[in-house]
Amino acid sequence: MVATLLSSCKEDKKEWSYIYGYNREDVLGNYTFSNIPKAFDGLEENVYCHICDSAMVSITSSGEKSILFELNSPSDNVFRVFNGLPSLTPNDFMIDMLGSWTSLSSSRLRRNSVTAYVYKNDKDDRRLSGFVAENYWKVITYPDSDDKDTIFDYSIKYHFDVVRDR
Repeated sequence: MVATLLSSCKEDKKEWSYIYGYNREDVLGNYTFSNIPKAFDGLEENVYCHICDSAMVSITSSGEKSILFELNSPSDNVFRVFNGLPSLTPNDFMIDMLGSWTSLSSSRLRRNSVTAYVYKNDKDDRRLSGFVAENYWKVITYPDSDDKDTIFDYSIKYHFDVVRDR
C-alpha cells in the first residue's frame, strides 16, 4: 500500500535523448528558455561565457533543404541569425552552422557559428541545447610579402537551452 502511494506521487520525469538522424521537420518551430535546472552545470559566467537565461529560438524553413535559425535573448542583448543547411546525416544529432565573415579591421575578422544538440523525450517534446560563438580571428601579414594567414584568436560563447513551444 505504501509503495503504491509513493509510486503514484512520483514526479513525471522527462528524460532527454539525442535525436540521431533528425530531419528538418523535427526541429522547425519556436522555442523558449527551458528552465531545466542542470542545463548549464559546469559553465561559469565570465567575459568569454554567457548564459542566455531569456533565450528564444525560432527555426523556420528557408528553401528546399535550408533552415533559418534565429537566437534572441533580450536580457543578454543577443540576436543572431543563421541561414543554411544543417547537418542531416543518419548519425547527426546536432545543428552546426556557420555565419558569414565580418571584417572588423584590416587585421581582425569575426565569424559567428551556432552549435545546438537536438533532443527529444518520451512525450516527443523537442529541446535544443548549445551555443552561439562569436569567433575572432587575426589576419597576419608577412613583412616584404603579399602573403597573409588568418589565425584563430578567441571566442565568446552565448549558451542557450530551449524547449519547443506546444
